[in-house]
Amino acid sequence: MSEFIVPELSIKKVPGGAISYREAGCGEALIFLHGINIHSGIWGYQFPFFASRYRVIAWDAPSYGKSMPREGRIEVYAAGLAALLDALAVEKVSIVGHSMGGIIGGAFVGKYSERVRSIVFSCTHTGAARPIEEPLAERYQIRIKERAQVTPIEYGRMQAEKMTTDGASVALKNKIASVVAQTSAEYFPVNAAMCQQADNRSRLSGCKTPALILHGGADRLGPSEGHKRLLDTMPTAEKLVFPKLGHSPYLEDPESYNSALDKFFNNN
Repeated sequence: MSEFIVPELSIKKVPGGAISYREAGCGEALIFLHGINIHSGIWGYQFPFFASRYRVIAWDAPSYGKSMPREGRIEVYAAGLAALLDALAVEKVSIVGHSMGGIIGGAFVGKYSERVRSIVFSCTHTGAARPIEEPLAERYQIRIKERAQVTPIEYGRMQAEKMTTDGASVALKNKIASVVAQTSAEYFPVNAAMCQQADNRSRLSGCKTPALILHGGADRLGPSEGHKRLLDTMPTAEKLVFPKLGHSPYLEDPESYNSALDKFFNNN
């Protein structure tokens, strides 16, 4: 397996509150947007692969890493991403948005399409499009209860099991668990509500930006209905399925994942 290398954390003060990120390499900008319960330190298999040819950036979404919390609306997070790119003098970028990061990326390309060269929707969806007043879905409620009952690292191990398949190594699960344990329990409900209330369908239905939609065929976490909505919303996007991988193909089989992304970027 590839070497896992994570650059040091940096922080930019931007409108709305500081945002932390990691960066390596030079060339065309490529930014990775992590999922819920994870932070920028999870992209250690992607940095060494892409940094030889790209300026690779991985942000911490608001309330993750050292990023300041923001109002939990998808438009606010997209604006925060724009502010970070401005601070880094990045005019145009390719995006890899995983899970929650894909929802944020969808909102960003919907509003700032001129700034996006191409976008990868990784194990994600368009947002659940639920009313603001609706309680959090059971799958989110379960995570909140789990975290309240165990230590952060025990909770991390529980999530690592859900994010991977039975074939994932103990070492990989421990790596995931350590990252999950470093995330905020306080702001998880804010981010969960943002994903639940978001609806990117109108933003993405006319999107002309080159897009790749990929997912794991053995994903235990991804909402199948939400994924179907994304496929229906973007019928001309490229599609790719990793049949034997779960919610974290970028970790379980980084070679296949990175190669697929590389091929997509080279063609677009």
